Amino acid sequence: MPIAAYRGAMAETDPQPDTPVEVRFDPAEYAALKAAAEAAGVPVADYVHDASLREQQHRTFNAAADAAWGALREEFDAKFPPSSSRAA
Repeated sequence: MPIAAYRGAMAETDPQPDTPVEVRFDPAEYAALKAAAEAAGVPVADYVHDASLREQQHRTFNAAADAAWGALREEFDAKFPPSSSRAA
C-alpha cells in the first residue's frame, strides 16, 4: 500500500490520528535524520513518519514472502532436489 494511502487508512481507523508522539534522538542521530530529510526534500517529522511506515510495510512484505515460500518449499524441493554436483 502506498504511504499516502496508508496515511488515509490510518486516519479512518485511529481514534486520535493527530496525537503527537515524542521521540528523542541524540545529536548525531538527529543530524543524520535531518540530512536525510533535507536530501529527500521533506520535513524531519514527515521523514521519520514515512520511515516508520516503510519499516512496517517491509516487515509485512517479508512475513508474506516467508509464508509463500513455506507453502511452496516442498514442491520446489521435489522439483529441484539437492545434487552432489552443486556447491554447498
